[in-house]
Amino acid sequence: MTVEAAIYSRLSGYTALTALLGLDTTGSNPAIYPNIREQDAPLPSLEYRLVGDKSYSAMGVDSGIVSARFQIDIWAASFTAAKAIEQQVKAAMRRYKTTGVFDTFIISTQDLFESDSRQQHIAIDIEIHYSETTLG
Repeated sequence: MTVEAAIYSRLSGYTALTALLGLDTTGSNPAIYPNIREQDAPLPSLEYRLVGDKSYSAMGVDSGIVSARFQIDIWAASFTAAKAIEQQVKAAMRRYKTTGVFDTFIISTQDLFESDSRQQHIAIDIEIHYSETTLG
């Protein structure tokens, strides 16, 4: 499993969050997209992407330990809907741990607005510490 798969698994398995999201364009999964949302993605929806990562070495050996920063973008038609989703994303990801994931931290949140599409947009930055060798 990759760290991206672990993030998707956590977000898509968090019932309080998926209850607020639409379904993806297939109509069978929550509207959660890796990297970039599909152009015709329904609202509300999420996308997440790697912003950067750092691998750690110890005594001349690669440890397999990584600290990665991800951005989770919330897209919604209303500010109220976006804020409700923000609360659930934070609840799902705050201090999230699983096999190979040591800890997850909420770093920052930014309220945005896309004037061209008239969509509410909230960006949440998280930092996730994990082991490449034992993830999942």
